[in-house]
Amino acid sequence: MNFFCDANISWRIAKMLAALHEGVHDVIHITQHEYFMKNNNKGGNTTPDIEIIKTLSEDKVTWVVISGDCDIVDTAHERAALLQSGLTFFALDYNWMKSRTSEQAWKIIKLWEEIERCAKEPRPALYVAHMGKRLYVETIKLGMRARGGKFKV
Repeated sequence: MNFFCDANISWRIAKMLAALHEGVHDVIHITQHEYFMKNNNKGGNTTPDIEIIKTLSEDKVTWVVISGDCDIVDTAHERAALLQSGLTFFALDYNWMKSRTSEQAWKIIKLWEEIERCAKEPRPALYVAHMGKRLYVETIKLGMRARGGKFKV
């Protein structure tokens, strides 16, 4: 499988995942993708979410997206673009961005088998990886919206 990490995830985590899964999966950070390199700056990447979704869905590579931006699955026009794109999309919940990179690193490794399992499901698919009292991946269904960090129908 091919995994794409957006600018809200540290490039160091993407490189760690790439090294751990070398020969099994390809994992790249947005700053490594040829199309998005033009928008790289010291703050990461400035490409709008809708453009990222459109570009990845039209790419010859089938991407599984891992994003640190949980708002994408809860913003109507971005969610519609995701569903139309046919991508499998994992959003890290709001707790991920509150934690240090070192904590994010070991927790994403701990969740990796569940991420792989979900990524094999039919597309399009939306998931949220929760970090709280426990780590788990939640399937986001069409009518679900976030309420206080939890997704409910």
